[in-house]
Amino acid sequence: MKGVSVTEIVKMLNASGLKLKAAKDVMIIGGSKIADYLTFLLLKSGVRVKLLEKTPAKAAMLAGKYPEALVVCADGSAAETLSSEHAAKMDAVAALTNIDEENIILSM
Repeated sequence: MKGVSVTEIVKMLNASGLKLKAAKDVMIIGGSKIADYLTFLLLKSGVRVKLLEKTPAKAAMLAGKYPEALVVCADGSAAETLSSEHAAKMDAVAALTNIDEENIILSM
């Protein structure tokens, strides 16, 4: 079975009438290795990043590593945190904690 390329997906979405919009504001929940690397890539691309990490030491490390990102030391799995940090106003939210089940629930 042949995989589908990004170009083919974009063509399909354009043909469907859906408008693609580049994300300018992205929230990342969790400070995993993948979250760290995604933060690097997004910032390099000019995207504004808000990263939520509940472990104070890891949040401080990420804030030092990415001074252009807004790193918040808070539990991103808590509804109150997502509300107070305006997750609904973000162009995209990526749940990248080290707990798969939590990521699935947060992505709903």
